[in-house]
Amino acid sequence: MTIRTLGVYYPGTSFLHRLPAAAKLVGLVLWVIAVAVGCRQVSWVTVPFILVAILLAVVHAPVRIVWAQIWPTLPLLALIALYQWWAVGWQEALRITGIILCCVLAAISVTLTTRVTDMIDGYVVLLHPLRRLGIPTDRIALTFALTLQTIPVISAMVNDVRESLWSRSATRSLRALTTPLLSRILLYADGVADALVARGIDDSPGH
Repeated sequence: MTIRTLGVYYPGTSFLHRLPAAAKLVGLVLWVIAVAVGCRQVSWVTVPFILVAILLAVVHAPVRIVWAQIWPTLPLLALIALYQWWAVGWQEALRITGIILCCVLAAISVTLTTRVTDMIDGYVVLLHPLRRLGIPTDRIALTFALTLQTIPVISAMVNDVRESLWSRSATRSLRALTTPLLSRILLYADGVADALVARGIDDSPGH
């Protein structure tokens, strides 16, 4: 397994690809804050939505790749929207759901344009002041980066296994989906572990 398979990275030459990882991570945090605080009315959500759509278009990633990152979040977004609709009305439901979707799309644009190694370096840069307190910032950065990159990978695995089962007219039971999915996840985890060890990262003392 190569380092590229550690995450969903789409190579390109856009300005977002060229930005340092630390700058993108800071920008993502500021984006989330700005959208959450600034979108006080449902109509205002259209502005960040258009902006993030343009950002994804600049990345030039195929629609199928972007969609593969979005669709796993849709059931949760639907539940949030239904609850908010019941609790405070449809306008607030649209506003909150729109804000979350804009933040998810922004995060996708970061993961699509940032290699996992660059992501780790970005976290290390941002967490560097904590080293003075004896906090293992390298390991924290690695954990953050792998978590961010692994979620869409597993989502893609679920989609692949499901489509494979359905194309063979196999049963759509949870058990039929779980067995091959767990096998793929374990193989992926072994590959990630091998890639980390090859880079001198393991859990033995002194590392």
